[in-house]
Amino acid sequence: LMDKLSHASIVDGVLLSRAQFRVFKHNDPESLEANLKRVNRQRRGGVLIVMEGTYGMTGDLANLPDICALKEKYDARIFLDDAHGWGVMGENGRGTAEFFGVQDKVDIYFGTFAKAFASIGGFSASRKDVIDWIRYNARTQVFAKSLPLVFVKSLMKTFELVKAGINRRERMWEISRLLKEGLLKAGFYIGSWSSPICPVFIPLKERDIHEIGSRVVSYLRQKGVFVTGIMYPVIPKGLFMFRMIPTATHTEEDVELTVRAFESMRDDLKLDLTISGEDLNNIKKIYGSVQHKVTVT
Repeated sequence: LMDKLSHASIVDGVLLSRAQFRVFKHNDPESLEANLKRVNRQRRGGVLIVMEGTYGMTGDLANLPDICALKEKYDARIFLDDAHGWGVMGENGRGTAEFFGVQDKVDIYFGTFAKAFASIGGFSASRKDVIDWIRYNARTQVFAKSLPLVFVKSLMKTFELVKAGINRRERMWEISRLLKEGLLKAGFYIGSWSSPICPVFIPLKERDIHEIGSRVVSYLRQKGVFVTGIMYPVIPKGLFMFRMIPTATHTEEDVELTVRAFESMRDDLKLDLTISGEDLNNIKKIYGSVQHKVTVT
């Protein structure tokens, strides 16, 4: 059972597994439960609920408390891809499951070293028998080389920095808050506030959204702001989204520069930032039924 907004790599993994699968609405416990009921009627094996912890594209968090409760109710297991939560979310940076206090409810926890750890590789954590099965059966494990030693040594140091990184995480949340508030004041629509990820939506009704999208991305980069632009088919038609990820090394000056660049882009390209009812419905389609607004003090 896979969340609708699961990353493309998760989708590929599900397809390659050759297992029967169903897709439930993003972050929707009712949709998940309906699928669990259907699956359990003629169940012959295990049921694995697959999702992200912190959704890297949209910045919202998996509704882990409710999903964990359903997992236990219907005798399923959870595979959590926490690429964007690992090292960032939770008091100790252990990830989204720690943030919600349900780390012990996750059956297989996946983290990457390519995000907060600024390296390559990743890991899966679970019971020993599960990890042994993966170690001796996963094609990507059996036919892959070990990480180069230079990365192993650097990751050992990074682990120490993450463990002692409470102040850096607090700084990251503060920079994220300043950025979101600045863009909101400038008239831009900000998506989920649940994680440091900053998704910015602008409506583009022009016929050639790809041309306009390329122009806004190029404009910001020329102003010294590196952004990623997302459009259909990743998100619904009529919307363009910037995905930005503030870090602890960004400064208030960086935030001011970014907001000024967005304001100049708005004025010079004569963008209409009005979010209509249709636009809001499309944004709701992206996020599903549940959002968590997080306040960090």
